[in-house]
Amino acid sequence: MQKNISENIRSLRAAYDLSIKSFSAKCGISDVALFNIEKGKTKSLHSSTLQKIIQTFNTTEKWLTKGEEPMLPNGLVRFENKIINTVNVFNNENNFELKIKNDMLEKQNERLWTIIEKITLDTKTATI
Repeated sequence: MQKNISENIRSLRAAYDLSIKSFSAKCGISDVALFNIEKGKTKSLHSSTLQKIIQTFNTTEKWLTKGEEPMLPNGLVRFENKIINTVNVFNNENNFELKIKNDMLEKQNERLWTIIEKITLDTKTATI
């Protein structure tokens, strides 16, 4: 029997006996996003969200998306060691995203200074 992804995530969360907040924190997604997924408000998941859930909870993409194969082929994950890895992955992704945004802001800043210099020169030339 094929289940949808929201039911599968809810089942996975129940297997670990985790609240929405705890489950989302462990895999590095927002609790609001997880709530919307479980309620069926989110129709398709970004591949990075799927991978975070799969890697954190040691399940398979086939089970998560289609309900095929066992939910936990290698059993439940012990989180004492996994939490550190999940936090590091989450921090690395955030740092990468922040670096990209910072680079974009620096380029925009340079463009604005170029425009300001041009306007200043045009104003000085017009007053002479």
